[in-house]
Amino acid sequence: MQAITAKEISGLLCVTVRAVNKRAQNEKWRYDLVSGRGGPAKHYRVDNLPEDIRLLYNKERVCNLPETSGSRLPAVAPEKTPVPAMTEKQKEIFSAKTDLLLQYNRTLAAAGHGNKATARENFMLAYNGGLIFQQIYEIVGPVSWKTIEGWKRAVRSGGNLADKRGKAHKGKTLITAQQATIILQVALHPNKLLIAEVIREAKKRMAGLGIDNGHSPNTYRRWIEKFRTHNYDIWCFQRHGKKYWNDNCCYSIERNPELINVGDVLVADGHKLNFEILNPWTGKPTRMQLITFFDMRSNMPCGWEIAPSENTAAISTALRRAILMLGKIPRVVYLDNGKAFKAKYFKGTALETDLEQAGLSGIYSDLGIQTIFAWAYHGQSKTVERFFGTMAEMERHSDTYSGTSIATKPPRMMRGEKLHRKVYEKIMDGKCMTIEMAHCMVANWMDEYARRPQERSKYLKGWAPVDLFEPGRGEGVDPMALTALMWARKDALIRASRISHMGRFYYHNDLYGRHHKVEIRYDLQDPSYIAVYEDGEFICIAYEQEKTHPAAKQLGTAEDVAQLEQQIAIKNHQYKLASGLSKMLLEKEVLPAHRQQLLREGVTPTGPLKIDRETAPKQLTAAEEKRIEQEAAEYFESQEKEPVNVFADLDRMDEPDRYEQLVRLDARGVMIPKQWMAFMRYFEQTPAYRSLEKNDYWEEVRKKEAVIADAM
Repeated sequence: MQAITAKEISGLLCVTVRAVNKRAQNEKWRYDLVSGRGGPAKHYRVDNLPEDIRLLYNKERVCNLPETSGSRLPAVAPEKTPVPAMTEKQKEIFSAKTDLLLQYNRTLAAAGHGNKATARENFMLAYNGGLIFQQIYEIVGPVSWKTIEGWKRAVRSGGNLADKRGKAHKGKTLITAQQATIILQVALHPNKLLIAEVIREAKKRMAGLGIDNGHSPNTYRRWIEKFRTHNYDIWCFQRHGKKYWNDNCCYSIERNPELINVGDVLVADGHKLNFEILNPWTGKPTRMQLITFFDMRSNMPCGWEIAPSENTAAISTALRRAILMLGKIPRVVYLDNGKAFKAKYFKGTALETDLEQAGLSGIYSDLGIQTIFAWAYHGQSKTVERFFGTMAEMERHSDTYSGTSIATKPPRMMRGEKLHRKVYEKIMDGKCMTIEMAHCMVANWMDEYARRPQERSKYLKGWAPVDLFEPGRGEGVDPMALTALMWARKDALIRASRISHMGRFYYHNDLYGRHHKVEIRYDLQDPSYIAVYEDGEFICIAYEQEKTHPAAKQLGTAEDVAQLEQQIAIKNHQYKLASGLSKMLLEKEVLPAHRQQLLREGVTPTGPLKIDRETAPKQLTAAEEKRIEQEAAEYFESQEKEPVNVFADLDRMDEPDRYEQLVRLDARGVMIPKQWMAFMRYFEQTPAYRSLEKNDYWEEVRKKEAVIADAM
């Protein structure tokens, strides 16, 4: 009986003796105690050792048979089957077959329970395709898994691989590694060539590279088909893309709706209706969007809206109707990955997914709803997609049905079907379904669907959606309070007593005199008003500003004139407020401070004080101070009144004359209003000003006017 020590086994496995002893203890190898110089030693019986060790043992023994003195194993012939004398070529084949069997066994052992058949097929396909163990393939050639299983049985029965035919499956009709590589390069191209085209192109490339391509097309076709069936994931991903791979190969997550209650999770998505509706904004028939909120537990469509496109207004309307029908606020809303569903109105920001970190909380957080966004291009995530497929039944009964796909289009929409188009036009007589009609049709069908028992549903188990939905409904939600909670929010700027929002202007008296940022809240269904807040504090409800007739008194009606007069009255009232406040500030603060400054600098209303520098300044008496103050008051009072007459004609002057008049008034000491000061700064940047400035014209005007003022 053949036996081997732990040290010899460690040399075969290329591991330590300690690792061998540990494995022997765990797997309970049989052994005999043999006395030696160092005491008794364990000698393990080869026939009872694991298959991988026996294979390596036979390989080492056979390959080193002529050189027994250099072998690490005892040169004892096997008891059952003697090892025949082999040539070097036969030894090479024997060693390669042993290595292939070892790799085959290791692959199956690593696959685990239930996956061995798949692992076996993938291993053989990769090996025979030349993708793995190419050195072994060059020696042994292509084999089948049944052949390797025969090798395994032979080894287990005490035989060896030396007496088996190593060249039986090495025929010229099988695909080589080089041929397989070229075929895969062509077959896995994303342009999805036909199999016949793949074979022709591959043979052209083989001929160009000098590779044998004498196989028949059927041989290549069978190889490609086998690769496709055993590597379907690679085939789908390379030829069809990620979505096709996801729909046909990828592992699918199975949800259990029985773990939730009615109203816990609503699934929202948009569906382009497969029939035409008259668009009231364009007057043309078009396929509109149906936005639906769908209860995941009961398969009940709770709320919907029909709109030309997915937009925040339509989605908010559908959500509001779903909450009212549900009678409570849902805990979670499973949303589509589209832009409208991820808009700032719902989330608080279009870029951040953390609602708490967003600048505005968004409607979902305001309502206490958590959100889950579906993976992009992953229809399996949204259970409402299956509902839309069922809804095609209703769409097919519509007079304006346009088909659920290109293949199902009605004949009237195909080329050359003139008769069907004429019949359709005669039946419709230029009419088209309106949005109101579409709402009625959708509502009637959804009521019928809700009462329909779903026998094939493994979660409803024959119950109708309404049977599960009704017991789980809430006690109800206040519609007015819900509307207030669903207002959209954004920042805005108060400018000229009003706020610009969505191309409209909103006005309120409380906005007058303000110029700062505020938060506005608005209802997407009613854009006629907005609520204005500052730091969370309510300011007012601003209504949309009415537009006046461009020529109300000349071309408008009495209502247009009254509207214009009302808005003019508002402007006049604001002017009185502003002028009154400014005059009060002028009398109480500006003028007294200015007069005191003039007196400190030695200036009187008639000009500088004449001071005799050789004598000390004369102390003013109380009567003189009173007289000076009276003269100053009279002077400034005259200055207040003077601009009313002086500035009246400036609008009718051209720009150079207007600027010259303002220079004269300034040289005279007249206070120039802000609007004319702004004009002067503007005119000083014009070529007309610079052309006269070269000759010191404006300086001469100032000097002359100053002399005249002193003389007066």
